[in-house]
Amino acid sequence: MSPNAPPRPEHSRRIAPAPDFARAQQVADAGGLVIFPTETLFGAGVRADRAEAVARLRSLLTASEASSGPLGATLHLRDIDALNRIGEAMNGDGDGFLPGHRRLIDRLLPGPLRLLVQMDDAQMERVRATLGLVAGAAEVDGALALRVPSHPVCAAMLAALGTPLVAVSADALGERTDAELTSAWRSLGGGDQVVRVQSGREDREPRGQRSTTVALTRAGGIRVTDEGAIPEHDVIRAMERRILFVCTGNTCRSPMAEAIARDLVERAGPSPIQVLVASAGTSGGGGGATPEAVAAMRHMGLDLTRHRSRALTRQMIDDADEIYAMTASHARSILSLAPGASAKVRVLDPDGTDIADPIGSSEHEYESVAAQIERMIRRRLGQTDPSRSDHA
Repeated sequence: MSPNAPPRPEHSRRIAPAPDFARAQQVADAGGLVIFPTETLFGAGVRADRAEAVARLRSLLTASEASSGPLGATLHLRDIDALNRIGEAMNGDGDGFLPGHRRLIDRLLPGPLRLLVQMDDAQMERVRATLGLVAGAAEVDGALALRVPSHPVCAAMLAALGTPLVAVSADALGERTDAELTSAWRSLGGGDQVVRVQSGREDREPRGQRSTTVALTRAGGIRVTDEGAIPEHDVIRAMERRILFVCTGNTCRSPMAEAIARDLVERAGPSPIQVLVASAGTSGGGGGATPEAVAAMRHMGLDLTRHRSRALTRQMIDDADEIYAMTASHARSILSLAPGASAKVRVLDPDGTDIADPIGSSEHEYESVAAQIERMIRRRLGQTDPSRSDHA
């Protein structure tokens, strides 16, 4: 560079050659090995529908990796739509992912999460047929191992290929240069069909930490089997549905809503999705529930005597997944504290009607408001049975 030339911008020194997706597709279609970046580690993969390529990949694995299960490999999908195709194939005529699994998928994918989707033999066969997947390529103990990476180059590459790759961590193939991998691949009858897809920029280099592995059980539950880039507590948090009820003083309407909702959740029985219920007031703080609210809840078989009102905070809003305001005015107050929370703030009544404040009214009026709140909560929770005969 000339002494008089202006200095290069810092970012220009971090730019790698543009990813060559056409070359990657050529190599993959020929049964070759593609080395590619993800947000966690570099992957080394082959087309999931090429039996000879899958066999060569298996042969490349070190003994320690191979002992962890068939291939120790994972099916890499281009996007959530591709994952949904697997769910449809599992079920045969619709989404095969159970509600808890769907919640985890919606919250954590795309991202550094490896799923072990447990299936019966018929489901696995339908998935294989749908994808043209080589039997055993990405299967571990009756589960299909899969990922939907969030790395932009990886996602774009998979879209360009038009087919999933079954891949292992490049580290699992040993400390080999690209030339050494090509030589090893050639010795297995794969020719020189090895290509590395570049990350594009230094800030897109893999972080060097494996994905977190979560088993999706056939019963609808989850189990973290290997903690990695996503902490286990974040996985558990993704399976929680946190509901917050808000009124003015947090002494009658919202505490009754909290008690009713908690009871409905408990009586619904165990669920992979843990529903956590709380309440607060736009001007609450410290006092107990009104005597009439306590009596109305006692009439429904619930105990509100230990309730203490709380003032709504920004942290409560941030922590909640769903916030139900008793009136439109309460909803506006919530949004004044957290303008970005509009997607999760609603009036409790699905029809948009305010719930009148019973403060100063008779116990009968409180009971009427409580019954109204229960009907609305049932609709919000997806429960339609209005009977409370077990509290009679």
